[in-house]
Amino acid sequence: MIMDKCREAFERHQAKLLNINYEDLKEQFDRHEKCFSKRYAAFSDFEKEFAIWEACWQSRQAEVDEKDKRIEEALKLIKAWSDQSYRDDAEQLIVDIEEALRGEHE
Repeated sequence: MIMDKCREAFERHQAKLLNINYEDLKEQFDRHEKCFSKRYAAFSDFEKEFAIWEACWQSRQAEVDEKDKRIEEALKLIKAWSDQSYRDDAEQLIVDIEEALRGEHE
């Protein structure tokens, strides 16, 4: 699913650069994949550029996943506040949330 989004974003970008309709370009890639079991022609610019695009996408996705993890941890701390476990130490809650958002909370 994620790689489908990556591929679609790449192909939409390529269509825009080439000033052609995305659906037409997609259809061309679909046909190529059906005939050759490979979406982009070997050693083509599309193949090379997609490899770079995919590496960047994966790197960025890892950053997003890490931020999501930090947000989840902060939300757990806020829930703990709601459940009364931090009621006596609001300052510590704030410190813990800040650490969670920086990725430093244990």
